Amino acid sequence: MKAKIIITKHLVWFTITALLLSIGFRLLLNFLLNEQLYVFSDVTGAVYGASVFAAGWLFGEREGRHLPINDMGFRYNFATFLVFNLVWGGWIVLGLNGKYGSLRSLYGIALIWSPLLLIHLLLSLRLRKKSIDGLDKEDIFE
Repeated sequence: MKAKIIITKHLVWFTITALLLSIGFRLLLNFLLNEQLYVFSDVTGAVYGASVFAAGWLFGEREGRHLPINDMGFRYNFATFLVFNLVWGGWIVLGLNGKYGSLRSLYGIALIWSPLLLIHLLLSLRLRKKSIDGLDKEDIFE
C-alpha cells in the first residue's frame, strides 16, 4: 500500500508564513485595541484573513502543480486553525494580550471555526473518494 503524502514542503512553508502573519496580527491587534482604535482592528482582521487565505492559495496552487493531492485545501485550513489558536492561546498564557483578547473570545472563534473545519474535512474526504491517487476519475477516463 502506497503511503499518502500529508505534510509537504509547501505546507510547511505556508505554516511558517501563517505563523509569522499570526504573530504580526496579534501584535498589531493588541496595539489597536489598547489604543481603542476599534475600526482599524476590524480592518486589520480582514487584511490578516485575506493574507492567510492568499498565502494558502499560493502555496496550495504551487503544490498542486507538483503533487496529485486532492483535498480541497483542507490541510491548509487545518494548519491555519492550529497556528491561529496556538498563537492566540500562547499570547494569553504568556500574558501578552493586555486587557483584550480573553480565552472566552478564543473559545468563541474556535467554536465557530471547528464545525466549518469539520464540514471542510467531510467535503475533502468526499472529493478524495471520487478520485484515484488524488486525480479526478473523470480526468483519467475521458
